[in-house]
Amino acid sequence: MARHNEGYAAYLLGDIPRSLAGMARAQELEADVFKGPARLDRAQVLLEAGLVKEAVEALHAGLTELAGDGHDQMRAEFELALARAHRLLGHLDLATGAAVSARATYGRIGATAWAAKARLVELLVDLDRQRRTRRVQEEPDAVHMRVLVEMIDACGVERGRPPLDAMDLIAEAEQIFGE
Repeated sequence: MARHNEGYAAYLLGDIPRSLAGMARAQELEADVFKGPARLDRAQVLLEAGLVKEAVEALHAGLTELAGDGHDQMRAEFELALARAHRLLGHLDLATGAAVSARATYGRIGATAWAAKARLVELLVDLDRQRRTRRVQEEPDAVHMRVLVEMIDACGVERGRPPLDAMDLIAEAEQIFGE
């Protein structure tokens, strides 16, 4: 795991090539440890590097290795990352399926903040789908308001705590709506 952690540290420092090389070397080592988190980290770095197809392959491989192991939280994290990757590729049905599955798992294990993140991906995919088909039944402003309200709910107040970060929410809305 130390080699993997060195690769992850390189990612945090912005050195993607060194990060991926370090993680690849770590995967080659035989170790009697659970490799789920390392595989998820590598997929996230691939996504950050813009290597979306490679990330999807890594995420599918990681999910295959988790089959039947009872790692519900880890499986849902893989599915959430997979939903984001499929969205980037424009595979909206696959993105929706992965996000819905992740949200259901998070809900079942009581991870409400993570379930909200999965719901947010679902909403973003729905918005992408509406933009693609250009058959929006409502006025554009009404659609934007509905999505924004659901984003706030998904990020929202939990047990009296403030939303995650209002500025992040505003930036996300501006990126989505281009305003």
